[in-house]
Amino acid sequence: MLRLYADVSHGGDTAGKAAPPRTARSPRRSPPEPARSSPGAARQREQHFDGFAHSADERWVDWRCSVPANAAAADESEQCPSGIITSVRSVLIRDVLVANLGPPLEAMGFVRSSRRPVWTHERLQIRTVVDAKAKDPYRGGAFTLEFEVSDDARFEEKLAGRVRLDQLLDDAQRSAFLGLRNAVAQRLPRPPVEHVTTIDASLHEQYFKPFHQADELETGHRFWMRFRTSEDLTDWCSLIAAQLPTVVSRARDLPAHEFILGEPLDWP
Repeated sequence: MLRLYADVSHGGDTAGKAAPPRTARSPRRSPPEPARSSPGAARQREQHFDGFAHSADERWVDWRCSVPANAAAADESEQCPSGIITSVRSVLIRDVLVANLGPPLEAMGFVRSSRRPVWTHERLQIRTVVDAKAKDPYRGGAFTLEFEVSDDARFEEKLAGRVRLDQLLDDAQRSAFLGLRNAVAQRLPRPPVEHVTTIDASLHEQYFKPFHQADELETGHRFWMRFRTSEDLTDWCSLIAAQLPTVVSRARDLPAHEFILGEPLDWP
């Protein structure tokens, strides 16, 4: 009896050909390398993604590919896989924060020793924390900054001595962050009905909060700086950079062996 096979390595349909005899299981083929984009395709992608397109070789594109311009009529096939969204979000945060927060932090003596947006100076480390659950293409991503003090320069090994950015803000600073929070909320595109119907009705109130104006800045685990574009991230970085001297000074004096993460801290 003849076995039929298709030669997928060349992309052609060779059904009906006799397969060569084999005495052992053939090794599994490696997936083909992604094809390089043509100049025309690259230009089209750059236009669609507002200048944040990357080549197919990098295996990711701007995470806004999840929301085509004609979102209400978008086909499901146009949606990006969540893994790609996560990768794009992390790279976008890293690039924008390093470019905008790196210089002022380095001027204060901080050093970044890896590709991660993490800066260390003496007993204080400042690092980015990304909301792993913020993947919705309309609500955007979210991040915050975490500050940790350590007397032995060993970081990310304990919960003591850690605070988030919101804990280091005074009333005037919280008002400034609230203003930008509401400005970003106003920029977020409203999800189409087709998208909302995929979310359980009991979660609608919580889902729509990032789109609404807030009277007070969120605190604790509810505080996140939300973004959907590099413009949003750049605006957050500009605001953070202006507050760095104050919040860094406050963080340096925190106790290294007390659990204060999420606790309200009062500043004059």
